[in-house]
Amino acid sequence: MKTTRRGFLGHSAALPIAYGVSLPLAGQALAASPADTEDYRAIVCVFMHGGNDHDNTIVPMDSANFASYQLYRGSLAYHANELKIGGNDIRVGNNQLLTNVYGGPARPLSQLPLVGAGQVARNASLDGRQFSLSPTLSSLHSKYQDGKLAVLLNIGTLVQPMVKSEFYNRQVKRPPQIGSHNDQTAYWQSGGIEGFSVGWGGRIGDLIAAQNGRPAFTCVSVSGNTVMLAGREVLQYQVKESGPINFTPLRSAFGSDTVGNALGQLITDTELTPQQMMGREHARITTRAIDSGDQLREALALTPESDMFPPSQPFTAGLKNSTGGLGRQLAMVARVIHARKHLGLKRQVFFVSIGNFDNHSGLAGVHPGQTQTVADAMSAFHDWSVYAGLGNNVTTFTGSEFGRQIVSNGNGSDHGWGSHQLVLGGAVNGGHVYGIAPSFVSTQATRFDNSDHLFSSGVMIPTTPVEQLAAQLATWMGVENAADMLLNLANFSARPDPLRSLLQG
Repeated sequence: MKTTRRGFLGHSAALPIAYGVSLPLAGQALAASPADTEDYRAIVCVFMHGGNDHDNTIVPMDSANFASYQLYRGSLAYHANELKIGGNDIRVGNNQLLTNVYGGPARPLSQLPLVGAGQVARNASLDGRQFSLSPTLSSLHSKYQDGKLAVLLNIGTLVQPMVKSEFYNRQVKRPPQIGSHNDQTAYWQSGGIEGFSVGWGGRIGDLIAAQNGRPAFTCVSVSGNTVMLAGREVLQYQVKESGPINFTPLRSAFGSDTVGNALGQLITDTELTPQQMMGREHARITTRAIDSGDQLREALALTPESDMFPPSQPFTAGLKNSTGGLGRQLAMVARVIHARKHLGLKRQVFFVSIGNFDNHSGLAGVHPGQTQTVADAMSAFHDWSVYAGLGNNVTTFTGSEFGRQIVSNGNGSDHGWGSHQLVLGGAVNGGHVYGIAPSFVSTQATRFDNSDHLFSSGVMIPTTPVEQLAAQLATWMGVENAADMLLNLANFSARPDPLRSLLQG
């Protein structure tokens, strides 16, 4: 049963913890947007919580660096020509052999090249470096070949450019608590310290919300509360994989209509005295949450899921079944995007996430399945966008609080700093590797001593700040002077932006 505000007051409802919305929408009728809906753009952040192991995601494949990769990784290293990791077959999911991925068979490193002999990376000086997607990312290789997927090398949290000697001598500012999950997640998503209340996705939302008929749906999370989508004006709207968060009647819990009515009146009563400021604000937000949920629920109901996800289309299984929770999150993003015409939406920022990337131990048994889930879900979601006629309108990118050390701890990899990321979409100038990654070629005795961007453990000092990715995405979304919203971007203005041609249009 649909939960209207009147119904809520009559039957009572529980207030979910996560209910962020922006700008009042009460009383607005659900109607098609008068806006030109072809002028639509969305960015989707796929965040990998725990710190993704980038060296087993984007693998160095030139002979010298691959030899070092095998040396320092040991039993964690993928084989070049076989679907093996260490001395064992690659296993994913419920201990299943990696044989197939979304869209076809899994392939070994040698069949998944990103930069080959004679090729030049976009905006990068690779000095003969070559890379491959890991076997678990096989489903994305055709996207790279088609120019829809780009790989970003050694991107991470920075305050200003830095080399190893400057780090040791404390000559330049550095992000807080490098290696701390909470601090680095907050910094990656906001450019600020842990607990910083505004994220760069939310700042984009602040600057594009006026283009939307219903601004409450500018920033949408399908993965709970996140700093990434918190703006100064626009709050994130949170949905579940199944749809809007319901205000479940409490009568079944307490067995009393009187209690339900009283609670409903308390949490939606905006006629409180000036001294009851917090209560009034709480009631105002609750009322908006109920109304917005009703509007989204009605918009989603206008198109049955079976029409959006036909059984005959491979992306249907890719989003709804085989890729698990992340696929279902992206399926919900697809449904909200599909409802854009009815909600009057032209610009949106989405957030989804997946965990279990903190692989200090058991990396060879866990990480392959996690990265396959990410790759298959992203690939299926892009295929849906193409099917929906929105292939050029939706850009998906990955993020993670930090990378890992290339030097194995024997059973896994420990916290790092810089990492490699992916950007996928029809507007991406793909088929290119962007940025610079340090060489791993070194002896055990002099491990990385001569490298400006590698510590002895193989932790990479980032060469591209997250803010440069944020600026490219913001500009593509139509934000003018994106540098004004990013705290540290000006610190990198003296050198060319390695991501300057990442997106087109």
